[in-house]
Amino acid sequence: MKQKGKEKSIKYSEWYIQNIEEPIREVVYRLRNSGVNTISSCGHDMTVGFNGFDPTTIFFSVFNVMNEMKIADWRIEVRQESVHGSCFPEFGILYVGENACKKHAVDFAILMRNQETEEYLK
Repeated sequence: MKQKGKEKSIKYSEWYIQNIEEPIREVVYRLRNSGVNTISSCGHDMTVGFNGFDPTTIFFSVFNVMNEMKIADWRIEVRQESVHGSCFPEFGILYVGENACKKHAVDFAILMRNQETEEYLK
């Protein structure tokens, strides 16, 4: 994510360049390096999906990354699921920048999580 007056000094591996869209690349890079298990991202919507975390730890990791990047507007939505008595890891989506202030549907993230749940139950 470009910041005013700041040159990027991060040397991304080829994996980041090929798989993560440029607008959200630095956010994903920093979150992953702080221990957040990111599972999806979208540079157009400025979102990052993640799972398998302790809510307190993830909040502080995101808070620290957003502060380091001087991003004031962000929001996390989290889901915890129990299917047939089995608890699944929490799943969340991070909205960055102006999208954090808009009510965004998480249909894609929920659909993806539901597909993972169906596979698990087979």
